This record gives sequence, structure tokens and C-alpha cells, in this order.
Amino acid sequence: MFRLTQILRNLFIRVEASVSNIFRIFFSFLSQFFRLSGKLLGFSTSEYFLESNEPKGSKSVEAQDATRTESVKIPEISSTTRRSNSKIDSYFLNMAKQVKKS
Repeated sequence: MFRLTQILRNLFIRVEASVSNIFRIFFSFLSQFFRLSGKLLGFSTSEYFLESNEPKGSKSVEAQDATRTESVKIPEISSTTRRSNSKIDSYFLNMAKQVKKS
């Protein structure tokens, strides 16, 4: 009886693998088809998804432009404020001196 269950399990695994391969091929074909049709219809251009940068002439945009102020410049923080590891370096130097002496 154990042999029969093993054969059925292996058969199920093989059928499942072959069906998944068939679906993967089918779905990749569909994705390529939709990608090509999207490019041909112009859905992949950024102008379709995003608004243009040009103002449309509405009063709210003009009011916002008038009330804008210059941005405050933030001074750059230097990246050389890192502390050196002098304690660790001196520890290893002292250890090397002790090894040389012995």
C-alpha cells in the first residue's frame, strides 16, 4: 500500500509541475502581449501618467507663485567630524610591542 501512495504522490507532483509550466508560458505570453499593446497605444509614456509641468493658468497657481519665498539655505555639515579610534589603535600597537619583546 505504501508503494501505491508514493506513486500517486509522485504523479501528482509531476502533473502539478507540468501544469505550472504551461500556465507560466501562457501568462508570460499574455504579459508580453499587453506590454506591446500598451506601448503601441501610448500608455507607457510618462505624459499619460503624469501631469505636465506647465501651469494651466488657474488663479490658484498664480496666487501660489506670488506667495512663494526664497528657500532658506541650510549650511552643509562637514563629514570630517568622525572621531578616530586612537584607543583601539594604541591597544593593538601595545600588543604588537609586547609580542616583539617576547
